[in-house]
Amino acid sequence: MALYFLTPLITPTPVATRLPNDTSPSDTQNGFVRVEAGGGTKKNYTEYNQTVLLHTYVPDEFEVQGAQIANNVIAYMSAAAGLTIGGWYVVDVPHATVVQRRDDPKVNLLRYMSFATWTVAGQPVAQAG
Repeated sequence: MALYFLTPLITPTPVATRLPNDTSPSDTQNGFVRVEAGGGTKKNYTEYNQTVLLHTYVPDEFEVQGAQIANNVIAYMSAAAGLTIGGWYVVDVPHATVVQRRDDPKVNLLRYMSFATWTVAGQPVAQAG
């Protein structure tokens, strides 16, 4: 859901579930946002909490741009309550963290990290006729 939600909002920054390629201009020129499933829990009979880890990558010389992208990403994620995203209704956003700079040993890029939890309404199970 976060991939679907963020992609049009932060264009031209690419959004994906994979790690960025630190030697690819398409992954470094406008920053790069990786969304990662962070797990979830059943809140009640009809709602689920789903957490998304948000990683923003930029080359070292674009540190300010990276912080701006990361702050925009968490702001958008925090403001999703009341929206239907990919057919799922976001009831609430009970958790969102501030952006923190964190090293990533797998990628030679500067990384900013945060996470958000969305409460989404469950959908009825289709019954076979």
